[in-house]
Amino acid sequence: MDIRRRLIGRSSRLLDDKDRIEVSHGSIIRRLLLFDTYILQSWNLSEFAALVRVFGLEGVVLLLRSRALQVYCDCLTIGQAGQTSTIRQQEGKPVLPLGSYCLVPVGTPDHKAYVSDRLHRNVDSIVGVTFKGKKKLKAAIGEALVPSNRRTANYMIDGLKADLAGNRPSIKAAVALEARKRLGVMITPSDFDLRLHQVAPGDFRSESNLAFQLRLDEAQVHEVVGYALLAVGGVNQRIAEMQTYNALSGFLEDDLPVFEAKLAFLAAALDPASLERGFSRVVSLEHLPDPDLVGESLTLDVEKFLRVRESRECHEFRELLHGLGTVSDEEIREGLDGLRARLGSMLGSRSGRVVRFLVTGGIGAIPVIGTGLGAAASLIDTFILEKLFPESGVVTFVNRLYPSIFKRG
Repeated sequence: MDIRRRLIGRSSRLLDDKDRIEVSHGSIIRRLLLFDTYILQSWNLSEFAALVRVFGLEGVVLLLRSRALQVYCDCLTIGQAGQTSTIRQQEGKPVLPLGSYCLVPVGTPDHKAYVSDRLHRNVDSIVGVTFKGKKKLKAAIGEALVPSNRRTANYMIDGLKADLAGNRPSIKAAVALEARKRLGVMITPSDFDLRLHQVAPGDFRSESNLAFQLRLDEAQVHEVVGYALLAVGGVNQRIAEMQTYNALSGFLEDDLPVFEAKLAFLAAALDPASLERGFSRVVSLEHLPDPDLVGESLTLDVEKFLRVRESRECHEFRELLHGLGTVSDEEIREGLDGLRARLGSMLGSRSGRVVRFLVTGGIGAIPVIGTGLGAAASLIDTFILEKLFPESGVVTFVNRLYPSIFKRG
């Protein structure tokens, strides 16, 4: 199974009061179009009231039962227990001094009971749905739930301990990021020294010049380094989820500097956000329906949507986006102008503009050719159009199939 065809990640964010979430239904639509399977990483199953409001009860049930949309609900995370006396006493270990850390997986002892409680609590509170409808929704969510796998905790904690024991670059990258976020101090990893020493299995002591460099006291240094280690743990957790569920992980923007320091060559290749950005650029440039407007000025035909996402044309469109690269709008315009001059009226239609945009983006992603799009595009565009897209599923998808899943009003 190709990992690039599956995604696990959130489509919601916690609001400032931490008791409510904001759900991005547009994100869910995009991800279902761009991946064979989207595993929605849920905040305690609290997204479904918003999803029912936008897609309707039957639409949400259809999405869940299609198996295209699956649900991951787990409170697994990484915690720092070095100064927590009750945990240390249970393990027969002394409390660690400031500057020392013990990173441990944190979760619920009874995962099934946890999920059952959140399922009933959040579905039962949905307004405007009958008892029978709520029962149907609970059953659909239950069928779509991805089983919790304890291997994830083992993978993530083993990866984190390896990072700490090896003093990997991701640690200093995370410290620099936390210093900027929490103290407003602009530093780079090269501006300070930091080393971690393993003093016992799972226990690490930090040694740094951060107090001198940033004029911090011992407690402040302990806090900044501690949050940085949790951030490194969070990246390891996402990688562990990728390993467990054979799916790309939707990394948060703040994770990327840490992830890049850990696996720089993979960050760009496997960042699913680049695929979504490419999709959004096509939507914007071609004035196509915006998934974010569903529930406002647009409605989604869920049945047709499920058919379209399984089509050959949709799969062709996804594959092309994988090679879109990070081409600037100016470079895209250069490529479009070159293609327009070469192919003339044959590519003057809306279909032609889409192909020119996508082909030019693909050229920009090819090593060696780089950003020399003006000359390069004029040499190989005909070959690409005639050999790779003799019956362009991409154009059919963009012009006909994709717009057909939306209705105005």
